[in-house]
Amino acid sequence: GPTKLHPNMVNVDLYPFLNVDILSKGEALPFYDAAFDGVVCDQVLEHVYDPDAVAREIVRITKPGGLIYVGVPFTYPLHPSPKDYIRWSQEGARRLLSGCEIVESGNAMGPTSGLLVTLAAWLSLVFSFGLTPLRKGLQYVFMLLLFPFKYLDLVFAHFPGAETIAATVYVVARKR
Repeated sequence: GPTKLHPNMVNVDLYPFLNVDILSKGEALPFYDAAFDGVVCDQVLEHVYDPDAVAREIVRITKPGGLIYVGVPFTYPLHPSPKDYIRWSQEGARRLLSGCEIVESGNAMGPTSGLLVTLAAWLSLVFSFGLTPLRKGLQYVFMLLLFPFKYLDLVFAHFPGAETIAATVYVVARKR
């Protein structure tokens, strides 16, 4: 994607956004085996047709001992960009990297965030009266109005059971 997390990182995307270094499908990455010390794949896998194939490619291009970060949606609403196919629990996200040693997993965006983004989508649906352009615009308005409540996740994301309704989850794994 367009976000450059570090100057030494190589950004891969399907589209030539600013800061994208390589254009490629995730299912066939143009890198040799064990090319990278670490790989970050954040909020991407829900947009690809075969996330298991992308996960295998991520593992393939990571050096043994290297770290992999995968962030995926769980209770987050549909957001086609251009497509949106699937959701994962923490256990499901860990399964994506089942051949690796799981170092850590948790909630990336907690239960309040899941509730708020869904509430913003619901409110925009109700108050758009079936007009798609109005619904899309209202969703951003409601997201802005509800944003301050996201800080409740600083507390609630750590409560037992929060993982059952978290908006997004993550896994950090080490390639064996």
